[in-house]
Amino acid sequence: MNNYINVRIQTTNNGKTVNDIKHNLRLVKSLSKSNSEDNIYINKDGKIITTNEEKREIISEYYQDRELHNELYKEKNKRQLRESNSTYISGVFTFSEQIKHDLGEKYTQEELIKVGYDCLKEIADKLGSEIKYITLHMDEKTPHFQFHLTNFNTDNTNSIFFQNRTREKLSNLQEIGYKHFKELGMNRGEKKIYKEGEKSNMDYTTVREYNERDINTLLRQKQEELKQLTELRKEVKKLELTTEEKREVRKEYSQQMKEIKKDIKDIKDILKNKTNKIIDTSKNAFGVIDKKLLYSNIYKELEKISKLDIKINENEKLISKVESLEEQNDILYKKYTDISSQDTSQLTKEVKRLNSSLDTKNEFNTTLNNENRELKILTNKQKTDISTLQDKISDLNETIEKIQERKKSRVLENDNDLNVATDIKI
Repeated sequence: MNNYINVRIQTTNNGKTVNDIKHNLRLVKSLSKSNSEDNIYINKDGKIITTNEEKREIISEYYQDRELHNELYKEKNKRQLRESNSTYISGVFTFSEQIKHDLGEKYTQEELIKVGYDCLKEIADKLGSEIKYITLHMDEKTPHFQFHLTNFNTDNTNSIFFQNRTREKLSNLQEIGYKHFKELGMNRGEKKIYKEGEKSNMDYTTVREYNERDINTLLRQKQEELKQLTELRKEVKKLELTTEEKREVRKEYSQQMKEIKKDIKDIKDILKNKTNKIIDTSKNAFGVIDKKLLYSNIYKELEKISKLDIKINENEKLISKVESLEEQNDILYKKYTDISSQDTSQLTKEVKRLNSSLDTKNEFNTTLNNENRELKILTNKQKTDISTLQDKISDLNETIEKIQERKKSRVLENDNDLNVATDIKI
């Protein structure tokens, strides 16, 4: 059974980093949990922590590091960190199924933790980074370590991961992993296919020896390399690079894609050689072979390889598209620079004239608004005076009516007196 150690690191955006820390420390429910075994949580000083309060201190420290990173970055680059700029590097130590048999039999959990922490310490020193924490997850299918390191330091506010993204430097991390975990009987994670006669630091030395291995293992390795390369390109897109730096990244990316394509061709050659060997052996032994069944199995393997070919072709198209967009961007930037360098005095005069006109209009509007307020006050006063006058007219009309009533009453009284006097004379 294989018994290996693999080291993998990457970066994510600010929000995902926080969520990953919470997941690794089990401050949120894990969807990948497959058993009830206890996990081990180790802080940056190598001390095992057990309480949620201690775990939350790691979250708080992340926010402090993020603030410090932003201040240092702003001081150097004259702008704030973007959401996509990563403050921590996330990583994982993965093992083969053999660890489930050896842990507790050949070495203790304490020994595994010590080797894991010491290994991470050397990786952090190699990168110029610092350990923030490391966890041993025992509640998932296969035990593994997950960790976070700083992605900046006081002398370097740019991405430490980006500066160590080359295949050679990432390969050195695998060597560090093997250096420490070989104490527990583990081998280095598989690296690449070697041509006949080429030397390798793995347990085999040539492709011929590799042919005896499972072809599916080889395919999984190439798929993982392609996945890491694709993720690396996504990380590169988040960074602000000069045109020259972009060209260098594209050149390196293209070179690694060529290597993967070359390895895939080797896999196809292996299958072809195996097929011919099987056919020859079968003919010698049995005289007749089931070619239909044989080729059916071969096509299944080739189909897996074809998926890699398709993915590689898609990536190459994306590279071409990015190059075209960058050329257009260079042209637009040149036009912008040319326009910016022209004399803008006429435009400045026109802006001043418009501003002056706007000031005059604003003054006129202010005067109109003041007059309008005064007119409203006068109108309201007139309305009040009219209402008062109407009340007085109404009172006067009532008085006139009363006077008329009294006058009418007196006339009637005088007529009555006159009639009485006439009757007396008669």
